[in-house]
Amino acid sequence: METTSYLLRLAIEGDAEAQFRIGYRLAFGKKSPKPREWEEVLSWWQKAASQGVRRANFYIGTCYEHGQGVPKSIEKAFDYYLEAAQDGHVEAQYNVGFCYREGQGVPQDYQRATEWLAKAARNGDEQAQRDLGYSLFYGQGIPLDKTRAVYWYRKAAKAGDSKAQYNLALCYADGEGVAQSHKWEKHWLQRAASKGHIQAKKRLDKPRRKLSFFCVKMTVAIQIEGRTKGMQSYEERYVLYKGYSEAEAIQRAKLAAPAYQKPYLNSDGLLVRWKVESIDSAYEVVTEANTKDFEGAEVFSVLKTRKLTPNRVWTENEKIDEV
Repeated sequence: METTSYLLRLAIEGDAEAQFRIGYRLAFGKKSPKPREWEEVLSWWQKAASQGVRRANFYIGTCYEHGQGVPKSIEKAFDYYLEAAQDGHVEAQYNVGFCYREGQGVPQDYQRATEWLAKAARNGDEQAQRDLGYSLFYGQGIPLDKTRAVYWYRKAAKAGDSKAQYNLALCYADGEGVAQSHKWEKHWLQRAASKGHIQAKKRLDKPRRKLSFFCVKMTVAIQIEGRTKGMQSYEERYVLYKGYSEAEAIQRAKLAAPAYQKPYLNSDGLLVRWKVESIDSAYEVVTEANTKDFEGAEVFSVLKTRKLTPNRVWTENEKIDEV
């Protein structure tokens, strides 16, 4: 590895690569440059760029974007980014796409933004892959294609981009561009949350989707000791949960209902399909049942006791629908 003094000597002698590298070391060495030192950094990069070091234009662009060693100018930054992007610099390609999308330093143009984001995405830039997925998902500057959006979200998510991981989780949650899967929704939410993504953390702590509430009947059978054969009474409790489409909620209720039609007995007078507990702990029992049978469903409350005909679903407006 060349010493800084050796590179400096080469740079002074006019070596373009050395000029770029000495500027890079000054900018990103152990100590951050002071405001005046940025002028020297910029000077070396400008010399390197004038001799054909293409990536130097990208770094000159960052100086103009952040006002380092030169008055801040997003317009000039864009010009340098564009020059570097046209020479194949991947980060510059992303920055050009970003500028077009946001209208920074150049008139907003979603179509051109998507063109540059696509170039950067194909060259492996994870931010570009994520943003290209966003453009495809919403048809921004490109025909809407949620399947392809998921493809690019997944690329960026696997590369570790937390925003892409969160977006991919939402796609799995709602079955947008990919088969609905709460398992994979949770997987990508956890990946995003582990990287500090706030919305992913909140979503893991709350119900997974903003859908209608449904009350699915969880029937518990009670048989009083000393009574004659068969069931003399039923106590039916209902739990309010959130998740799944209405059609799926009803279908799950259909599948669950037969398990509760047969009377069961235990010493505490309460039996549900998954666990036997005292009647006082019905809330906890049903919560556990929901966790196991309705993946990710969150129980909010056990409603007051109601005597209803088996095989029915209780909806939020208290209308009883046949299932």
